[in-house]
Amino acid sequence: MCLKNIPELVKDFLRLDSYKPEDIFYYKLLFPPLEKNSEVQNIAKRALIEQVMPYYAKREMEAKTGVYNFLVEPLKNANFHGPRNCNIDFELIMTPLVLAASFCDGGDYFKRREVKKAWENRVKFPERHDAKVDGIGYDAGTDLIYSLADLIHVDKSKGALYIGWMAKKFC
Repeated sequence: MCLKNIPELVKDFLRLDSYKPEDIFYYKLLFPPLEKNSEVQNIAKRALIEQVMPYYAKREMEAKTGVYNFLVEPLKNANFHGPRNCNIDFELIMTPLVLAASFCDGGDYFKRREVKKAWENRVKFPERHDAKVDGIGYDAGTDLIYSLADLIHVDKSKGALYIGWMAKKFC
């Protein structure tokens, strides 16, 4: 389990010190940028069905479809708005109380101070990027992320977005 590289703020939100190692689940997926929205949606569906739902089912909690939206919107952003020559790094960290995810596309967007400030304060960053892909670029995803996430943290050194959601809200 590679939890040592997770920012302290995210570790605190997850309350990692409160759990035995067997109660913490870590999942990482690296994948090249995909061409179709449906391919990215399938990654989010598989993460929900194969990772999130079984983890919380063992705890007699049902992860509902809102988790799919929580995962798919930042995945689409990383895939379609990041550089096309870098892999997308997607991580899930689950504890009995919290689901957290990180998204890193290898670009510089989340390395910028003004972007970090806007995202962490849940303010729309005015810069737009047209992905030229059906179903992408209507600016609804950022609002959805802002509304669902209990934690939004940008790690400028890695250029990564971390989001967290309290399990009691989605189960």
